Amino acid sequence: MTRPVRQAAGQRQRQRWHTPPEALGLTWHDAATLVPLEAHPGGPLPFRIGAYGADGAALLDVAHRRGAFVSELAPAAPAEEDWPGEAVYAGVLWNHFGHFLLESLARAWALAALPGPILWHAKGQQGCLSAWQVAILERLGLAEREHRIIERPLRVARLAVPDMGFVARRFLHPRQAAALAVHPFRTPEPGRRVWLSRLLLPAALAHVEGEAEIEASLAARGWTILRPETLSIPEQLAALEAAAVIAGIEGSAFHSLVLGRGVRARIVIFDRGRRINPNFELVADAKGLDQRAVSLQLDHLRGEGVRASYRLARPEEALAALDAAGDGLGEGTDEHEAG
Repeated sequence: MTRPVRQAAGQRQRQRWHTPPEALGLTWHDAATLVPLEAHPGGPLPFRIGAYGADGAALLDVAHRRGAFVSELAPAAPAEEDWPGEAVYAGVLWNHFGHFLLESLARAWALAALPGPILWHAKGQQGCLSAWQVAILERLGLAEREHRIIERPLRVARLAVPDMGFVARRFLHPRQAAALAVHPFRTPEPGRRVWLSRLLLPAALAHVEGEAEIEASLAARGWTILRPETLSIPEQLAALEAAAVIAGIEGSAFHSLVLGRGVRARIVIFDRGRRINPNFELVADAKGLDQRAVSLQLDHLRGEGVRASYRLARPEEALAALDAAGDGLGEGTDEHEAG
């Protein structure tokens, strides 16, 4: 059986999220030394970040925050490179679409107005920005700036550290939301409905067996089946900008909506065997999205947590859930085609 449709985040969650600070701050540090990110399995966050002032004191505003957790300090080390002039600290660079949009760009509200190169701590072995990251930075007007990943201890003559405008599971500040909302969405076209597919994702990631049956049925009803990983960032946004309904199984593709300005589509997210990640609801609340989270009966197949895969017990229930969550928007005929 289909579990009850959940209410839109804006109707139900407003008291859950921490209130953003009234204003986001910016701190300048002289002769700041940044050391490379260190993996830290088992820590409150899976990495350590180190930054120290001229007096050897830790620069705590460089730490990454997620929910109630703060990254631990990587130990100090003597600088192996000196950078004269000014630079701005951006944060932790994730080579993951959703984490990059929300967490790597958490200080985006301030980056355009600050001088000098943009500095990153890289999670993993990433030595340079990937093509899709550059495409997103182009939308934000930041692609032409110099970007440098901290690979050895680096001393900067004058370092700017903006506050994080997004903290996972806590808040999305209005100033940060406005800075990311760079792609204008258009008036929804009646009958334009888009399904965000997960079918082509790597096998190691979470999957829901039965999605192919859903997609076949929706395609027959006139839905656009969008496979985000096959499209450029501009193409993805163009495919979504006039949609009346955007639906799919929970995944990072929905985070592209943070780049949208004036999003008026109905958003329907099917969870993957657990409550949807709170960040989807947090973003929807901050942006005023008309978003519904829906649960279906799922049988667990393999994996745990965010990498768990499931099988839809009855794929046909997804169509009924779209009808319920979308007020009839899952029906086979569009309004302009009805006789």
